[in-house]
Amino acid sequence: MPELPEVETVVRDLRRKLIGQAITDLWQDQTMIIKDWRKQRRRVFDPVLIKRFRRDVLGKRVVAVQRRGKNILIFLEGDICLLVHLKMTGHFLFGDWSDGQRRAENYIHVVFNLDSGTDLAFSDVRKFGKILWGAASEILNLPEIVKLGPEPMEDSFTREVLSLRLIGVRTPLKPVLMDPKRIAGIGNIYADEILWRARISPYLSARDLKSSQIKSLHVAIRAVLSRAIDLRGTSMRDYRDTSGEKGSYYDVVSVYGRHGKPCRRCRTQIVREVLRGRSTHFCPRCQPRLA
Repeated sequence: MPELPEVETVVRDLRRKLIGQAITDLWQDQTMIIKDWRKQRRRVFDPVLIKRFRRDVLGKRVVAVQRRGKNILIFLEGDICLLVHLKMTGHFLFGDWSDGQRRAENYIHVVFNLDSGTDLAFSDVRKFGKILWGAASEILNLPEIVKLGPEPMEDSFTREVLSLRLIGVRTPLKPVLMDPKRIAGIGNIYADEILWRARISPYLSARDLKSSQIKSLHVAIRAVLSRAIDLRGTSMRDYRDTSGEKGSYYDVVSVYGRHGKPCRRCRTQIVREVLRGRSTHFCPRCQPRLA
């Protein structure tokens, strides 16, 4: 599933290529990608819903694109907001998507025709992605937005804020980092990378962190995510940016996926274990469990 750096890369692309453009037409298949935010679990294709969607978005110009956690927020004229979640395999692609065969070969389920003459398509092999829409106030008050923790890349995410998110938490640190209600947007790959950089065991209870470790953890969060954004994310399988290109962070990972290989710091063999159901990679020497 795309994590914060991948979604941030997409958002930056959309800001550059989409803001100011108007949606002139829309094509969609009968996959349940476009959903009513009130009835997200509905599994039956609803032509009436699509008619409402077309009525609300056609002719509207894109005025802003933002990210909240792993959610993409596209704001249109008339106080309309689209919430897009890429889920496991979703991604946006700019280009000419008028050819039906080409759409099918690229798993395209929704195409927005833009007044510039280009198209913005939503591709999703697994079909788990979603596009919700509504008034901006409705979308921004959905539980998946309201319940998110602070954004780790914002200036307001200080060492003190991080410390407050960890106070009294008995859970091992790695799943705490991945809990979007505590910190928004950190997934499995980057949690491993952050903890390795901070020299902290993924098994250490969050409440047991020393002040020096919290400082190291805060620095590591910002450094790892910043570098991953600069490298346009991690492409292990399905993730692509809006040009269809892979991110290159996987080429420089320190621990994730490197089990059996030497640690880049101390040359000890990287270990892979399962922690709370998630594959976890760490260096047993740099990240001792009792530290």
